[in-house]
Amino acid sequence: MGRDHLLIWDTQDPTSKCGACRCDLPSGWGNFPTLSEVDLSNNGITGGIPSDLIAHPYLRNLTVANCSLNQPLPDVIPGAYLEELNLQHNRIPGNFTNGITQFNSLRLATIDLSFNNLSGPLPDRFPLNVINLRISNNFFSGPVPDWYFTALYLVEFTANDNQLSGPVRAMSSSTSIRRFVLSNNAGLTGCFSSAVFLEFLPAVGNSHVLV
Repeated sequence: MGRDHLLIWDTQDPTSKCGACRCDLPSGWGNFPTLSEVDLSNNGITGGIPSDLIAHPYLRNLTVANCSLNQPLPDVIPGAYLEELNLQHNRIPGNFTNGITQFNSLRLATIDLSFNNLSGPLPDRFPLNVINLRISNNFFSGPVPDWYFTALYLVEFTANDNQLSGPVRAMSSSTSIRRFVLSNNAGLTGCFSSAVFLEFLPAVGNSHVLV
């Protein structure tokens, strides 16, 4: 099968976090125009995500989890068909990039950047159709912006074990949220008062913040 017909690139090693692939990711992903899924999980991959990989025009799923990525996210606009970005359990530093947070895709549904070294404030918004947003176990600080409490399509938001602070507002009755986790952010204060939200998440955790 030639590069013009390659659909899936999967080199993950399910038996070890430090798999056979120990290298930086190269560029040149545009040479595979039909590529739709890349899974490089459970390897010893270092460096960063190449710009032309995250911006690949037909890529639907990019998963590089449980590796050793240690460079900031590229500040590029993801490809229009990207549905899932999973970079959990790496060492990625830096802040969220404008390319991801201001991406106006109607397809990007899942962003998982949990268990990294990301820091700085939370972005004011994410792409409209994000359903699952997982950023727990990082070093994000500052308040939780209003968007996270009012987003129409957001179903899961996990931001536990960061350094977030400030008051927590009531959840909008029009939100689709089903899982909202803010535990182990010692600087958060206040409590949720939305009956709709309490119906789905009745437990109360640290600092009166629902977990």
